[in-house]
Amino acid sequence: MTEFFAVLTAFFIVATATPVIASSAWWVRVFDFPRPQLLVMSSLTVSAELVLLEPTAPLTIALATLGSLCAASQLARILPFTPLWRKQVPCATGSGQENSLGILVANVLTSNRDASLVLAFIEREEPDIVIALETDAWWEKQLNCLQATYPHTLQCALDNLYGMHLYSRLPLKNPQLEYLVQEGVPSMHALLQLPCGRHVLLHALHPAPPFPGENDEAQPRDIEILVVARSLEKHAGKPVIVAGDMNDVPWSRTLRGFLATSGLGDPRRGRGLYNTYHASHRLMRWPLDHVFVSRHFAVERVARSHPIGSDHFAYFTRLRLQPDAPESLTSREDGTEVQQWAREKIAQGDVDAADVPDPGAPR
Repeated sequence: MTEFFAVLTAFFIVATATPVIASSAWWVRVFDFPRPQLLVMSSLTVSAELVLLEPTAPLTIALATLGSLCAASQLARILPFTPLWRKQVPCATGSGQENSLGILVANVLTSNRDASLVLAFIEREEPDIVIALETDAWWEKQLNCLQATYPHTLQCALDNLYGMHLYSRLPLKNPQLEYLVQEGVPSMHALLQLPCGRHVLLHALHPAPPFPGENDEAQPRDIEILVVARSLEKHAGKPVIVAGDMNDVPWSRTLRGFLATSGLGDPRRGRGLYNTYHASHRLMRWPLDHVFVSRHFAVERVARSHPIGSDHFAYFTRLRLQPDAPESLTSREDGTEVQQWAREKIAQGDVDAADVPDPGAPR
């Protein structure tokens, strides 16, 4: 029994320490994802050790201490994404549709051939912007019924799991499709015009994950995310939204570096995990789909969809453009160290901030 718990504890130590390694290898970065599961497993293991083993034995004390340290490390990363933490993006006050903006991110799964569930969730939440991912020609045909309500579109049907479709109730200024890092992996960029007349810069992303068969390293994903963050430094005084399936979790070094570099905030912080993947495996879920916002926005509502036939749930956020934006967002846990890491990571790629489309720039 003691040997069994020793092996479990060794696994928790490896799983906790591996993400600290400065490596982009997929087998290193994969340990970023299951922190909630590792927290629960290590906590249960410590409890079992104290019940099933001699609690005062030196080896039991050592195993329980190491397991508790692993659990504490996992908890430190997850706690900011629970209601116990201070909200990074404040709750909205006031009313008026002219400043309201709802965004829906839906990875529909290319092989899913039932569009009715996605369309039903869109009808229920009535977003102003729909970002549909993994869309091929079949999905384009099914979703084009939205054009009666969402007349402004940008479409890229692909059969490689990286198709992307943008449907908007709001006018799109200078919408652009770009392949920032990898051929066949598009991103979309546009200016949205709210009914109040204000413009919002939107970047929609779906970088490829670090996984065998996709990318052996996280480098392409990380660079795409971080170079967009770097491009936003010149937009510090403007309303900005970055949304999509990032194939990354919000507590990773990459997304913490993204927020620290861009100055954007995460509506999840202080509200909940809102796990969007994997829809079919209740015990193996984490948040992969995101909406990040500048300090100009407050949150009216955050929601996760019912099952939509995909391996993802859809992720919905309703925002309100605040007339008096704060100087900065609250609860900024990350600073210069992670920003420096982000700069070094961007320098390793073949793309820089100037390559990111700027729909607001004069033509």
